[in-house]
Amino acid sequence: MSQYDLIVIGSGPAGAKGAEEAARLGKKVALIEKAHRLGGAGINTGTVPSKTLRETAQYIAGLRQRGVYGLTLTMEPNLTLGDLMYRRPAVLEAEWGLIRRNMDRYRIEIVHGEASLLDAHTVRVRTATSTRDLTGSRLLIATGSSAFHPPQLSFDDPRLFDASSLPDLQTLPKRLVVIGGGVIGAEYASIFNALGVQVTLVERQERLLPVLDAELADRFKRQLEENGVQVVLNEPVVAVDAEPAQLNFRLNNGEIIACEAALVAAGRVGNTQGLGLERAGVAVDELGFILVNEFLQTNQPDVYAAGDVATRHSWASISMEQGRSAVRHAFGQPVARAGLVPLAAYGIPEISMVGLTEEQCKAQGQPYLVGRAYGDQNPRGQIIGEASGLLKILFSPHDLTILGIHLLGENACELIHLGQSVMLTGGNLETFTRSVYNYPTLSEMYAQAALNGLEHWERWKTMRSQ
Repeated sequence: MSQYDLIVIGSGPAGAKGAEEAARLGKKVALIEKAHRLGGAGINTGTVPSKTLRETAQYIAGLRQRGVYGLTLTMEPNLTLGDLMYRRPAVLEAEWGLIRRNMDRYRIEIVHGEASLLDAHTVRVRTATSTRDLTGSRLLIATGSSAFHPPQLSFDDPRLFDASSLPDLQTLPKRLVVIGGGVIGAEYASIFNALGVQVTLVERQERLLPVLDAELADRFKRQLEENGVQVVLNEPVVAVDAEPAQLNFRLNNGEIIACEAALVAAGRVGNTQGLGLERAGVAVDELGFILVNEFLQTNQPDVYAAGDVATRHSWASISMEQGRSAVRHAFGQPVARAGLVPLAAYGIPEISMVGLTEEQCKAQGQPYLVGRAYGDQNPRGQIIGEASGLLKILFSPHDLTILGIHLLGENACELIHLGQSVMLTGGNLETFTRSVYNYPTLSEMYAQAALNGLEHWERWKTMRSQ
């Protein structure tokens, strides 16, 4: 039986970074992966494929949006998703190579096979031809999550996809139904709309993107509708009827929506089936997500879980940080609290945020004011035709401390880091007004939003003094 300081199950963002962190601490590490390729869903079926497709769609949308006189854009009718994601194989090879080099550099042993826990320190790995038992002082479970398949929908029909199988879609459909208005559903709805597909987005709740700022989510919804997406809210799908030429989705109100293909993005479930967690006494919830404390420690003190399988978030950046943090705590090392983690939705347009939303400020009883800047009032935004862009800065009226930053528009997922850096270094609203920005740039929106916020602050002080 092989003995290790740490056994990691899963080679996605949380697992890979956790394994590397343990190796940097001088620990002997084994990483178990059941798939032929390392990287987990983020690289193989999720983040990389979707963002590769989005890059093409963004380019096409930009050409249409900017409307250069004398230039027309036509797309071949038989284009496949593979054609539109032509860079995907090169990106995958690069990412696979990077992970493999890191594993080799840190002398992490990679064990391929199906893992199951025999107890809180022993893992059995099965392949088609062999069985091997490994023991570890600590275990890190980072097996990720999978798409939830609503029981009223039959995934036997090859025209019904989830986020993992969508890259297998061949020709672009004329009509696509997207079920679920979270980050994955909203991203793909905007991407396929930019590719010229007639999209209907169905969400059973009253708003899209519930984890993000409500004002930006509503603005994103309006942009989708202006681009031709039909958005249906407060309506669950009750059934799907398959015909040879189309799928017919029946909503709770009796409406029928027809399409040639559909994406179901109606939540996630933890990848814990078959892991033998019950033998190790590790607790999970009703959807298979592992229950952890603030240190990503399960109810078994030597077993940790990080990434999607424990925290349901589906952001690779958070998973990486959790993998590192879990391992540091497991081996008694100081753990930095990552309180300012940016979130992103790579739709068209992009949305990103860091810190508190208005809804969270209200729930916490936190007084706040808002400074806003709009893309169509920014010189760079005007040049590129940025009609939907918005930057919001939430700040305390008492000391101008920045509470949250929210961005909608082109390069929002990049621009958010400027605001994040100011927050991490203790800057306040006036920091943005004292900075000099290249002209013309979208970054200037920070100064514009800060000046707008200071105007609101002056009015707030006047009202308080009366």
